[in-house]
Amino acid sequence: MRWALVAATACSFRAGIVGPGDAPGVAADVPDAAPDAAIPCVEQIVARHASTCAVRGDGTLWCWGSNVFGQLGDGTATSHATPTQVPFGGRFVSIALGGRATYAIDDTGALYAWGANDYGQLGDGTTNPHASPAVVPDLSGVTQICAGQAHACAVADGEIWCWGRNDYGQLGDGTVNDRPSPIQLAAGIQVACGGLTTCVLAADHSVSCTGRNHLGELGDGTTTSRATLVIRALSCRPARRAGASS
Repeated sequence: MRWALVAATACSFRAGIVGPGDAPGVAADVPDAAPDAAIPCVEQIVARHASTCAVRGDGTLWCWGSNVFGQLGDGTATSHATPTQVPFGGRFVSIALGGRATYAIDDTGALYAWGANDYGQLGDGTTNPHASPAVVPDLSGVTQICAGQAHACAVADGEIWCWGRNDYGQLGDGTVNDRPSPIQLAAGIQVACGGLTTCVLAADHSVSCTGRNHLGELGDGTTTSRATLVIRALSCRPARRAGASS
């Protein structure tokens, strides 16, 4: 026997154990699907450590791998060797995996999180873990999510919000105190999370980073960690139009 991730009829992803005598495309995740039935395409896939998740075009979320901290979102701590659907009544549109937690945005702009929560990385104001999707309170209009080792940040209505682990200042609030609820970091159009760092892209296309800097992760020419977004790099200047006066 060998493991395989195979594509089958129409535009689909199907996972199963495929042996020498098995037909390609035999799916463990859609056992009742007719052979010619269309299956929604995978629109996004993410992997972190020993877990993987994929969003299909119908908004369903499928995860597999390690589930020690409930990061697969099926309400258990049982790991799965084949894709398992995350029970959810709505439609997910985007996902991110942290070190031991999972985050997903639905089509209304609400953010959900589940998994480990020892640093408050689920953003619900507690340090209680969840093995099923739980909404992150007080955030709406979320358009992007990123996740670090045990912190997360989201773009919501043009603002960057972060929460969770903060021992290197990765939340950018000037402290090293963990935050179990989202705090406003800065205005921005995009956010990126390293393991222990956070970088923000502002509307003027400037880049700022905060957090751990032992290997120069912040790009400021030093190896000094920072707890605020004071570092800016990669500035730009619009091209001058031909014939424009100086």
